[in-house]
Amino acid sequence: MIPGLPAVHQLVPNFDLGDAIGNHVRALRRLLRGWGYASDVYGQYIHETLQRDARFYTRYRDVAAPANVVLFHFSIGSEVTSFFAGLPDRKVVIYHNVTPPEYWVGVNARVADRCRRGRWELERLAGVTDLALGVSEFNRRELVAAGFRRTGVLPILVDWDAYAHPPVRALDGQLQGGTIILSVGRIAPNKRIDDLVRAFYFYRRLDPRSRLVVVGSSVDTENYLAACQKLAAELGVLDSVVFAGAVTQAELCSYYRLASVYLCLSDHEGFCVPLLEAMHFGVPVVAYGSTGVPGTLGDAGLLIAEKDFPAIAELIHRVVHDPALRQAVVRGQTARLRVFEPACLASWPPWSRSVDGHECGPTNARGSRQEGHRRRDGAVRRCRGDRDWNDPGGYSSDLCRKRSMVDPARTALRHGTACLLSPLRDQSRLVRVGNGLGSQCVDRLGLLVSLPLDRYIPMAATSSRRTRRVRPRWLMLECGIPRGGGARGPGSGWKMRRLRLAFVVQRYGPEIDGGAEYECRKVAEALVPHHEVEVLTTCARDYLTWRNVYPPGLAAINGVRVRRFPVDRPRRVRAFGRFADRLYATPHTFFDEAEWVRRQGPLALSLVEWIRAHADDYDGFLFYTYLYLPTTLGLPLVAHKAILVPTAHDERPIYLDLFKSLFRLPRALVFQVEEEQAFVEARFHTGHLPAAVIGAGVDPAALPQPERFRRQIGITGPFLLYVGRVDVEKGCRDLVEAFLAWRARGNEPLRLVLMGTVAMKLPRHPALVPLGFRPEAEKWDALAAATALVMPSPHESFSFVLLEAWAQGTPVLATARSAVLRGHVERSGGGLLYDQQPGDFAAGLEALRDDDALRKGFGERGRAYVEARYRWPRITERYLAFLERIFVPGNAGGTTRASAPGDGEAGRRPS
Repeated sequence: MIPGLPAVHQLVPNFDLGDAIGNHVRALRRLLRGWGYASDVYGQYIHETLQRDARFYTRYRDVAAPANVVLFHFSIGSEVTSFFAGLPDRKVVIYHNVTPPEYWVGVNARVADRCRRGRWELERLAGVTDLALGVSEFNRRELVAAGFRRTGVLPILVDWDAYAHPPVRALDGQLQGGTIILSVGRIAPNKRIDDLVRAFYFYRRLDPRSRLVVVGSSVDTENYLAACQKLAAELGVLDSVVFAGAVTQAELCSYYRLASVYLCLSDHEGFCVPLLEAMHFGVPVVAYGSTGVPGTLGDAGLLIAEKDFPAIAELIHRVVHDPALRQAVVRGQTARLRVFEPACLASWPPWSRSVDGHECGPTNARGSRQEGHRRRDGAVRRCRGDRDWNDPGGYSSDLCRKRSMVDPARTALRHGTACLLSPLRDQSRLVRVGNGLGSQCVDRLGLLVSLPLDRYIPMAATSSRRTRRVRPRWLMLECGIPRGGGARGPGSGWKMRRLRLAFVVQRYGPEIDGGAEYECRKVAEALVPHHEVEVLTTCARDYLTWRNVYPPGLAAINGVRVRRFPVDRPRRVRAFGRFADRLYATPHTFFDEAEWVRRQGPLALSLVEWIRAHADDYDGFLFYTYLYLPTTLGLPLVAHKAILVPTAHDERPIYLDLFKSLFRLPRALVFQVEEEQAFVEARFHTGHLPAAVIGAGVDPAALPQPERFRRQIGITGPFLLYVGRVDVEKGCRDLVEAFLAWRARGNEPLRLVLMGTVAMKLPRHPALVPLGFRPEAEKWDALAAATALVMPSPHESFSFVLLEAWAQGTPVLATARSAVLRGHVERSGGGLLYDQQPGDFAAGLEALRDDDALRKGFGERGRAYVEARYRWPRITERYLAFLERIFVPGNAGGTTRASAPGDGEAGRRPS
């Protein structure tokens, strides 16, 4: 490393052996280190043989710095994207292209989802990336379409020393004799291996001794491989088709040496390194001119414009058996290959002419257009005698059109490589900028390395044809206007377009008393004026049995569209309890945990199927609580557009291994409080995901009537109030026992009122007043009338009722066993905490009973805490801002926390 030079590190989701991206990463690192830059590789999935060659990506936090440059190799959706977006470094995306997810539907749902997620993530990166480089001109144009402003082309580097293997004699013996048509690449649907088989079917009629050899792994695509083998059998060519699978580097070199022609019929390629490999071994290339292939081939090889399999077979036959044509093709390929040598890439200067708004230069393959193209195009015409070649829309004219497109594609490679590599070595070099500055040029990566980046970067530009100075230009790196559309709103922001959002929750309705369900309902109602909201839920009302109560289908509740699905099977509560106890207490398998999810329920498979079938009908999904089956099965289907609101806390189910992957799948996370975020990040290592601490709002009743409540239940003196489900899991058994023990010591007749669904056996005692579930208005009356609210639950993710009590100016007595309750009380100074120490509960209770001033002070501080952080207008603003960051293309998706005032007076413990 040369002192004074910045570090240039690389991030890659998959750092694999024998992979084009992995080889490119290693070659680029070797080049950077050779120039004196500190350069290391950080990956998420690292091949076991490369463990010493790279580090896990989260370790990059240890070296991240604003002075560094970090290169992110982007090819699929992954957790690394959000990690990269949140780094302080100068950011460069190297775009290898993302396969359209439609190719993977029916083949591999997981890969389809990651590709779908990758397309979403690409647009999100546009707002946080300083420079974006495609490995081909095709990729660069996709970057521009995705909203990136500063773009270029950096072709894949190939280390040809790795191809100097001697022949593998076993392969020589197996394949010698006859024509060998070779194709190399993963057995994937976008590679169109089935089209290779169809073309070979026609070629074999011309050359019965020929063979088709397909080299590439079929891991995760076994069903597609089986379909291709079945097709070969149906066409009667299976005995002449070799699916070699994954091979060693030495075997790969031998296959190239044995090949008579290389055939590529892929529908989607970002670059296609095997084309260069075939050129290197002197194998003539016949390729379908799709996506990035024309840019890689340039003037070389034989480019076909449509998949006419008999014509392709005839073309291959002419290449194999016409020595003059074969030599011309190989000559052109050899000249083309020189363009991709690292030394040539690193030394490309700025060029003097522009095609389609992109800087480009003259061809390096001298003479190939004048002579080689005439020969090749003529051969194609002869083998396509059924076509009127004077037709301007015919094959020949299309071929010539593609030839004419080679210059911008090829010379863009020079422009992009100079953009990254040359300025790193010589920061005074000026290179072209494909960002709309026309003929002007700027010092690109030199700028990134030497200048601080802010919202705008001043650039001193020069004329491309003269040395005179021109007016300085300003390049906007970020844009506040959503690319998806928007209108100027009041104040400083922009009104985002209406999103169609699906809220997924296990139960829904105003009579549901669960915390996650309540929050889901209130957030949905708050967002209805701004977005199209639809709730996907079950017909269940009772969380214990999940029995269907509501009718299935559509309904409207407080202006929210609600779509209900029936529960397929009610839960047997006792049987589930016994099964769960065994699961928690004994060693078990993943399948045992999957069975736990099924029994936990609610088992509403029609809801899950709706999510799968209608995923594209919604812009985003919000899943409320991690615990239940609709989230466990539904979220993975739409992970690329899902926000998980986990409402997580320290409880037994969260330690099941199956939830490890669930928490890392969503596009973003929303937390209720800081303690929940800290717990989830420590448990599941989700720090790389976009996240926000938002919480939920409280809208207190305008005029609660405490005396009305006292009259209804017949209480005249002071009372302690508990609101929520009366359940052992909520700490109610410990509360009742501690309260009755305190009363047994002869204390005055303070009563304990329990408001909520009773799910445990209560002792008969005049001091206990169980009310069951009560209407919302009665709850507010009770909160206003109570001496204090007691919260005994050790497992809380937010605690609405705590905030509702403070909104009425009522102090709280809460267990210190809950980190969430402890955090609320300590930040607000709105009550007292008690732990399991003997007499601690009693001391807190007596302090609140006897000191009116203390109670009033706690209540006022609690009210101020709620007003500052948890009123619905504030919560709605935070949700809208976060939804825009996540779901509007072009916006960043970094980690964000809800704005909040400083911590309040610390919660006091009774002495």
